[in-house]
Amino acid sequence: MPLIGYLGVIFYFSHLSEPTQGVELPISDKVIHFLEYFPLPFLFFRVLRNVPHRPFAVHYVLWGIVLSLLYAASDEFHQMFITLREASLLDFIADGAGIALGALCMRDIPW
Repeated sequence: MPLIGYLGVIFYFSHLSEPTQGVELPISDKVIHFLEYFPLPFLFFRVLRNVPHRPFAVHYVLWGIVLSLLYAASDEFHQMFITLREASLLDFIADGAGIALGALCMRDIPW
């Protein structure tokens, strides 16, 4: 459930035309992208370590990273269809950096 909930939160904010409307943020949107995707591979790890399909369970770190990157790419694609939003390679790179560091930091947490 935490994975599905978190994916839903990302989708919700991605679907808004102006997700920070009326809020002045003191940090770059790239930092927000980084922080938004930092925990995602860990949530995938929690699910993948316990699946009965051996390739996913054995290589949960790799699959967690791949699935997180695919979700980030789909998020950018989704934004192409939202008024006032656009897909951005730099946003995807920031997402990927958050995913990579999150995976590195959290790959061995025993949850």
